[in-house]
Amino acid sequence: MFTTDGEKMDKWKIETDIEDNGRHLSGHIIKSIKERFVKHSISAGNLTGIGIGVPGFVDEASTFFVTLGTGVGSGIIVNGDLVNGPNGTAGEIDHTITVPHGRLCTCGREGCLEEYVAAKGLRRSLRDYLRNFRDSSPLHKDSEVIDIYEAAKAGDALAVHIVNDAAYYLAYALANVVTLINPEKIIIGGGVSAAGEKLLRPLVAHFKRFVLKEADKSLSFEFARPGNDAGIYGATWLVMKRLGYFQNML
Repeated sequence: MFTTDGEKMDKWKIETDIEDNGRHLSGHIIKSIKERFVKHSISAGNLTGIGIGVPGFVDEASTFFVTLGTGVGSGIIVNGDLVNGPNGTAGEIDHTITVPHGRLCTCGREGCLEEYVAAKGLRRSLRDYLRNFRDSSPLHKDSEVIDIYEAAKAGDALAVHIVNDAAYYLAYALANVVTLINPEKIIIGGGVSAAGEKLLRPLVAHFKRFVLKEADKSLSFEFARPGNDAGIYGATWLVMKRLGYFQNML
């Protein structure tokens, strides 16, 4: 978070609230931001920027960035510029319909990608599977996403099944993105990206099944170097660009 005088604000986290299928999450985020306004004695009018999932300085002609955390964020970068669209929704795949007539999403529609691959989606999958899972597993209904991936790394059958499902749906969505924009890179960031190869291996395997072969010829997958801090770097980049910092350097 940055103010109009360029002062850097603090970095903080809030707990992922999946009550009522995550309907209260946005309100909790807004409440948390307002608490920071009070803490630093500033008003919303003094705010210049707040975290957005842009992976910093990108030189490739075409890159698709997806951040996996509490929700799913994504963006298209073409010739170093973020593609916004007239309403700011360009490139966002979180609310693309991945499972027709699937889970009810906080946006009011059914089957959005976010409900299957974001942190809240994985925890919902865990609770759904636990109802019928009879084998031994270290996971329980209140396990966090990091617990799911750690259990998957250890070979737990339930965890492996949940991770594979998430990779399947994400691969399905990304394959359609690649057909539309033919990027050179797909960069994965956000807290869930900490799963590393345990996420990437099944993701790429499913992706190869779905993707248009011609669009895949020069494509590579990478994890965002800032990891879960990609949004912070993106906010810095976006604010500096809008304030003309880069032009002043020339």
